[in-house]
Amino acid sequence: MSLEILPFRPAAPRFGLWCDDASLQIAPRSRDRFFLTGRVEHVFPLGTTLHFRAGEDETEVPLALGSRAPDALRALTRALPRGIFVDAHSNQAGTELSFTETVIPAARRPRVQVLTTDLGQRVKMLDANQVEFLGATRSRCFVTLLVDARRSTLNLDQGTSAIDTAAAVASRCPFGYRAEVDGAVVTFWKNSDSTRIAA
Repeated sequence: MSLEILPFRPAAPRFGLWCDDASLQIAPRSRDRFFLTGRVEHVFPLGTTLHFRAGEDETEVPLALGSRAPDALRALTRALPRGIFVDAHSNQAGTELSFTETVIPAARRPRVQVLTTDLGQRVKMLDANQVEFLGATRSRCFVTLLVDARRSTLNLDQGTSAIDTAAAVASRCPFGYRAEVDGAVVTFWKNSDSTRIAA
């Protein structure tokens, strides 16, 4: 039996911040905190640039001659990528910047229930958001669809097949959700378009 020793590789910092002009001093304090002091004192042919990195994405912010830490902070705040936020605390020594990133979680699957007054057609739950209809209706009946907290009711005639029931139930999908029909199986999902409208 052999034991292989793997070298330790520290995780790369999530954020990076540096400036072309070393007179604007940027000292990293941790993976997401930086301390700024000084001001831009040198003129470069293409101008002075403050560089910000979040993961593999880099943002470049032009700075004017004489820009101090508060000026760099204002310029950086306007140029930050979506979902990245900076919190600043200033004192006489300089300005400490703390970066955070928001991550939008994936939408959870909706919970679906189907209730029917018909004794002939069966409803089989395949998953929390997926239902299958089996057989045909024996009589005229009511079907109630519950998607999370939203309710929809429909009438079905006697002899309605499982495939027709699936299509009818999918057509009554509430706003904010979408339904996919595959034969007699209906799968419900949150609709990303309505989420975008609400955001």
